[in-house]
Amino acid sequence: HLEEMKAEGIKDLLGEGIQPKGLSFAVEFDVARNGGTSAPAVVAESSLKSAQDLKAALPGDRSLAGGAKVGDISLELLRLRVNKAMPTPRIAERPMEGPDSSHAKAGTRAVGWGSADGVAQIYRWESLKPGNRIAGCAVIEGINSTQFIPEGWEMAMDRFGNGTVSRNSKK
Repeated sequence: HLEEMKAEGIKDLLGEGIQPKGLSFAVEFDVARNGGTSAPAVVAESSLKSAQDLKAALPGDRSLAGGAKVGDISLELLRLRVNKAMPTPRIAERPMEGPDSSHAKAGTRAVGWGSADGVAQIYRWESLKPGNRIAGCAVIEGINSTQFIPEGWEMAMDRFGNGTVSRNSKK
């Protein structure tokens, strides 16, 4: 049933956090001449309002499987296509700043590994700026993740908000 398929498609979009406003639907059929070869045909949902609309939307004599006339064909529903215009994501690029990350420091914490004195500096990921560097031993806490930087390593923030961890050249 087409309405059930549409509801399932909308449910899938909502599960991905996509609002269903502005959707369009198309139906893909396998169109075959009775007993012959077949070819796919995609028609807009609006073509399903009546048999006349569907006949008008199907390929004509030139492209229909084997040149069959519309009355000589069979249709098999293959899939419902859900179309939604989505904005193209744009990666936010921020200007590089200095290496000082003290503004993102949130305290210290005892650690059992990665530090000669057993203490890690704690930083807030969301407060870091491009160009900032953090020398280990450190824990960088964020909304979605936590990173551990052991002694002898450092993390540098790039202009896109990515952190790169490498061996500290000063050690």
